[in-house]
Amino acid sequence: MKLRDLAKKVLPASAKYRLKKLKSRLHWGLGTMPEIDAEADMEFLNSLEIAKDQRKDRKDDGMPDYPNTRPHLAIDFLSGLIRWLAESDFHVMSYADLAYPVKLGTEASEFTRWIAGAQKRNERAVLLQYDVDARPDITTEVLKTHIEYGVTANVMIFRRKIFDWKLKSEGRVVFDEYNLDYKTLEKFQDIGGVIGYHCNSFDLSGGDETKALDIFADDVAQLRKHFDIPIMSMHGGHVTPEGKCNATQPVEKLLKELGLVWVHNGHSVYFHSKWADGSASNPRYRNESSNLLDFLLSTNPGERTRLLLHPQYYNDTSNSKFDFPILHDMEWVKSAKIEVDKGAFDGKKYWSNRYSQSVKSIDSFEKLYHTDKEECPVFINGMSRSGTTLMVSMFDAHPDGAMAYESYPRYLYVPSDDGVLTVEEFIYAYQVLINHDEHEAFRLLNRAPLRNLMKFAAVTSWTGMTTKETGELLRAYLVKHHRVNDALEALKIVAASARFKLRNQNAQFWGTKCQGNYDDYFTLWPKAKLIGIFRNGLDILASQQTKGAFNPDAFKLGKQWKEHHDRFQRYLAANPERTVVPVIYDHLVADPETVMHDLCDQIGMQFHPQMIKQHEKESTLTKQPRGQLSVDRIQQPIDTASIGQWKQILSDEDVTAFLEGCGDTSLFERYKMEWKR
Repeated sequence: MKLRDLAKKVLPASAKYRLKKLKSRLHWGLGTMPEIDAEADMEFLNSLEIAKDQRKDRKDDGMPDYPNTRPHLAIDFLSGLIRWLAESDFHVMSYADLAYPVKLGTEASEFTRWIAGAQKRNERAVLLQYDVDARPDITTEVLKTHIEYGVTANVMIFRRKIFDWKLKSEGRVVFDEYNLDYKTLEKFQDIGGVIGYHCNSFDLSGGDETKALDIFADDVAQLRKHFDIPIMSMHGGHVTPEGKCNATQPVEKLLKELGLVWVHNGHSVYFHSKWADGSASNPRYRNESSNLLDFLLSTNPGERTRLLLHPQYYNDTSNSKFDFPILHDMEWVKSAKIEVDKGAFDGKKYWSNRYSQSVKSIDSFEKLYHTDKEECPVFINGMSRSGTTLMVSMFDAHPDGAMAYESYPRYLYVPSDDGVLTVEEFIYAYQVLINHDEHEAFRLLNRAPLRNLMKFAAVTSWTGMTTKETGELLRAYLVKHHRVNDALEALKIVAASARFKLRNQNAQFWGTKCQGNYDDYFTLWPKAKLIGIFRNGLDILASQQTKGAFNPDAFKLGKQWKEHHDRFQRYLAANPERTVVPVIYDHLVADPETVMHDLCDQIGMQFHPQMIKQHEKESTLTKQPRGQLSVDRIQQPIDTASIGQWKQILSDEDVTAFLEGCGDTSLFERYKMEWKR
């Protein structure tokens, strides 16, 4: 029996097109095979697992790990985006619009040259890339919109498709239908669209790297009979236990021979930010950015972003039941789905409205970032448990005051757990805050490297901000400026959260606790008021031992106490032109009215009696205490109950170790603080 005769009996009718391939290349790039006996033919075909039940395999292609046939959003969600982009001020680019054709190792220089040109043109660019992993018919419909509006893009196509899920779960290579519309693709190429090879040759080879390279070369040769194919990207596909996959193939030499540019997945052209809708039904997608609008919003002149889309996810043309189990609660998904369910979804209008609404919100929050050299904010500095919260609450009780409490600017530029805070991470963080309730948002952000951003969102609630408003605030900064790189940029966001409260309360001055470098605060606000509060170090040690999770080392804390005092005094002496005022905590609680009158005189502010009755005011902190350690204390009248508490709490060993850390008792003697029982 000849191979073609045997294959006709085994293959379903819908796979007849493969017979021609079997006659010549036999899928593996092995060349023409001689006639052999039926038993050998059957062994070969069985090795490919092209079996008689392939129709059932295709019917089951609603696989849970890669749901190619399940619609997630309307096709007009994608087509509407194209129509809107066609009339927007974004430059929609393709890989043909790079500064020059990229070779491996030249991506950085191309990126630099492209930026220089884009800045001159005042151009912000978006590159659309479609990975056609399934349902080429949906891609065809999307490309018709591109052709109608003359909008370029990049389409990555297979030559042949297999069931990914069967390879992943069963280790079997089983071919699936993949019928390309060559006429539409050719028209798309004619308007400047770029068609590339989506490489799945490692999967096709069953994990044989040598065969995979032959398949790679043959796939490109066959596709080039129809299209130019100047670029390639690797399909995600299956990853072996050894970590091998499509992207790990040693194809560099082959790329040079074939004149191909590797643009994505394994090697990539550079972008300022990148977004993808891949694995949209996978729970791990919760840890990826989801709303592509924010990537467009954050693309400034001289920048480019890449949107990687899988058209098969937008296939409501054949199935109106949406299945988006992971992102169904995202606000942007809800809004789209509601309109689709009404039967009134207009993709172009949807994108136009959402963009306008977002820009309006961004402009509103961005106003909070405008620093004014004439502002006179009040900054409170001191060690933990030294009375800083009390002092902040006293200024917050002033009828004209709007104080943020804890600020922690480092949360905004220091990633948790040694991670990296990329643009994508910042966008993901504020999207989570905007789209989810507080509980879910904090759950999603409670991981490296985003945990510090979660903490920042927690402390901004003490200014009266909701998590959604904190997300809007962070979005406004990233869109109008850029991601946070240093303390000064972080301070601008801290200040904006305080100004949010200032605006809401129609107050006259704002302030917050001061951490870090004093000069940073005066650099931004030369007329700022810096108040340093100094407390008996033994009482600080006692408070830290009984409050929170400080776990202080008595010797180290004694050393820090001395160093903190000396640093503040040196700064005070070196900057006589700045308003820098020390306050002794023990004196403050003993005679709050006298101390606060004197303090207000020194900083040029009018004292108000309410300042020493802070416990009578329901502040933004007391409305949302969220475990703040001093919130109960500041809701009580000021008294001296905490002075000398160390005598009942500290051991003799603790006292001795603390004093050794200080070096001597001179500070105690200078400020008439007790250090003996």
